[in-house]
Amino acid sequence: MSVRAARSDGLLAGGRDRPLSPRILGDLMRVADVAVIVALGLGVYGLYLYPVEPQSLPRYLGTVLAAALVAGILFNEFGVYAGDFVFTRALRAERMISAWAVAFAILLAIAFSLKISTLYSRVWAVGWFASTGITLGLLRFAVGQWILRLGQKGRFANRTAIVGTGPQAHRLAAHLRAHDAVRTRILGLVATDGEGTPERNDDTPVLGGVDDLVRLI
Repeated sequence: MSVRAARSDGLLAGGRDRPLSPRILGDLMRVADVAVIVALGLGVYGLYLYPVEPQSLPRYLGTVLAAALVAGILFNEFGVYAGDFVFTRALRAERMISAWAVAFAILLAIAFSLKISTLYSRVWAVGWFASTGITLGLLRFAVGQWILRLGQKGRFANRTAIVGTGPQAHRLAAHLRAHDAVRTRILGLVATDGEGTPERNDDTPVLGGVDDLVRLI
């Protein structure tokens, strides 16, 4: 007997909580990471430098945007967003902070090689680098805790019906519950044509026959 798992975000659509997309959440985090770099770069400038030298805004703005671009590239190179990173431990915060340090070092190297480092405030540079690294780490921790709570509630789980009611189906259901509970919610089993009396050796309900799949999805 073959066993298949039928997945659908719309399965048993009467449920109140729709699954959240890890891909969309990941894209939002990409935007948030870059926004943190830009916001803190300009924020430190606005608090420390703008009151005394507002004419330097275009220079600092260009530098901040360049840093955000370089950091965004390095985040990808360091594998910060690789795979389903939203389910990884600490959301790969250590890779992100390392990539940010490398991006900042590249900017410093460029500034010294072009002999333009004197055009920038050291207090601004240190404040921007430190505040961004700390904020990115804290943001990763906070979002990671939020994702953990959502995962425990099954908000990332695809609603799944297993086609088949025999021993293989029950073993598959048990395996998915044990190893993929965050992304898979087992709704029950679907009996195929010609199967005998369904086995009931665990708490997985039988939802009906194959003809009922169209109604369930």
